[in-house]
Amino acid sequence: MKLILFFVLISLVSGCIIQAPRRFESDLHAQWNESKAGYSIKFIEITSDEVMTMNPDGLCLFSSWCPGSIYRLRLEDKNKPSNTIFVSSNYDLKSMNWLFNNNLDTIYVLSNARYGSIESIKIKQFVSELLCEENILTGVPQEFVKADTCFVRKSSVP
Repeated sequence: MKLILFFVLISLVSGCIIQAPRRFESDLHAQWNESKAGYSIKFIEITSDEVMTMNPDGLCLFSSWCPGSIYRLRLEDKNKPSNTIFVSSNYDLKSMNWLFNNNLDTIYVLSNARYGSIESIKIKQFVSELLCEENILTGVPQEFVKADTCFVRKSSVP
């Protein structure tokens, strides 16, 4: 009886575990040129200049390979309107569509043409432009809220 209970428990727990996509050497820009029509999420390339003109209330920078990012984005409900935009540091469209199709309608992707293909450099430069000051952090997820002319880190807002 204990053995059966053990296997039932293991089956339930393993069904709740999500395997995060692996981190790649490049930002997977080659996937961008593939057809995006088969995805339920709309993917749009973006730069910090475009973010500033959109004037969102908040921004969440994430990566599909990061467990913290996966957890954060799975808290979203695409049926509840939000003026927060979600920006990916890579082009892993297939994984993002699989992971977040129930949570988001649109995901923005950091422009490879503007920021290059090395994720840590992309993140550093993009965040520096958002904050209007030098940034040294390259981890994800990072969240920001709109201030007067620039963004500030969400954790630093009272």
